[in-house]
Amino acid sequence: QFEYLENIITEIDEKLLVTVHKARFLIRIGNLQSSLLLLREALKNNSINDNEEIHIHLRMLTSSTLIILSNYEEALNLIKESLALSILKKIPQTRLKFLNLYAMCCHYKSNHKEALKVLNEVEKEALKLKFNQVGITTNHDLAVVYYRLMDFDKSISSYKKALFLLEGHNDILRKAMTINGLATTYFRIGNFQKALALYNEAISIYDIVGQSLGYE
Repeated sequence: QFEYLENIITEIDEKLLVTVHKARFLIRIGNLQSSLLLLREALKNNSINDNEEIHIHLRMLTSSTLIILSNYEEALNLIKESLALSILKKIPQTRLKFLNLYAMCCHYKSNHKEALKVLNEVEKEALKLKFNQVGITTNHDLAVVYYRLMDFDKSISSYKKALFLLEGHNDILRKAMTINGLATTYFRIGNFQKALALYNEAISIYDIVGQSLGYE
């Protein structure tokens, strides 16, 4: 299906969009290496001048895939290049999103101090600029880092901030993931009753997501 669409599309931005969707599909089914090959090729053949929005998304998707595959150095190089580009193009929300990716890359490389420093700065700026979507991601990432450092009180606080920012958003999958993370943190500190209630809430949301996708 994707190959058929690519053959009939002549507009470069639409063709790039199909490539992005194909890469996301490959990630969803767990074929990360094939997705990465596709993303690298797309980045090589397209510039930000072709379609700024899609090109930025392509860079984010590639960076995220590299981090998942533990290709941290390549991810950092791409993220730093993308940060410079977002500053040049004066896109503050994009800059904050790439700073989030940079922070998580630092976290996975065990540079937790740098990760926390960057994430806390991003959280403040996102709040000031009212970039709620960035704030949701940042607080979720902060919760993950604090959990890794066994600072469970701060982890819980960050998960709760993320849930507060999710109010009014229709991102129910992100809500379920955040509730699940919060449940795991409560379980870790021995508050099993609270953890069980939250796990059940997360399962209920996952069931809704599954039904909307046609799964029983």
